[in-house]
Amino acid sequence: MIACVESLEAALLPCLPARELQAIDRSPHPSHQIDVERHARDFMEAAKKLQLYFIGLQHEELPTKEATLQKVFCV
Repeated sequence: MIACVESLEAALLPCLPARELQAIDRSPHPSHQIDVERHARDFMEAAKKLQLYFIGLQHEELPTKEATLQKVFCV
């Protein structure tokens, strides 16, 4: 599961708002900078929610100590 989270992070971070960041360099409008910052913030919030979701899934998959001991002693 950690590999899944890491690969998700590796895939998403380079996508941050690259096109918009390139466009701001060529744009004379100051409002574009605000748009880029807003999109970057929204993107990072969404990425964080996804990461927390996958971490939650990872914790659900871990067996409890009781289940682990039952497997050890019942086998």
